[in-house]
Amino acid sequence: MKQLPRVLALLLDAEQQLAEAWREMAERHSADYEVARGGKLFFRWSNEDAAQLEQMRHEFESASSDEATVIRAALFRPRDEARISLLRDIQDMLALAHYARAAATALELAAKVLQHEALGECVLHCSTRLDREIGWLQTHLKNAAPQALLVN
Repeated sequence: MKQLPRVLALLLDAEQQLAEAWREMAERHSADYEVARGGKLFFRWSNEDAAQLEQMRHEFESASSDEATVIRAALFRPRDEARISLLRDIQDMLALAHYARAAATALELAAKVLQHEALGECVLHCSTRLDREIGWLQTHLKNAAPQALLVN
């Protein structure tokens, strides 16, 4: 069980970084109603999930992690043109969301093996929301890509 607290801290950091990234995305693309609205909703979700994970972190006496912070810093860069900016932001969000989802999957399985109901419910809740966020991002990637890549 030595690695479970580490992965729990990793997921917590990922959710915190997702929250901040969603907030920034909503602000950066405020002219796009769907993106701004989705960003605000997912910002709230990530904050709520981080709060639940923080409670689990204390139960498992987990240290903090900054791995997702490092990933987010490497991904999100300023871009000049609005169309390519949205496309690249969506790609970066997908990378961070998949990183979080992989940690959540590992924790879901560990919770089942340990028969730890509270951890299982917490992580399943995060996983469900992450799946919805990833689906939303993939849909918006499909919409943004042709315009970003083909329109002058």
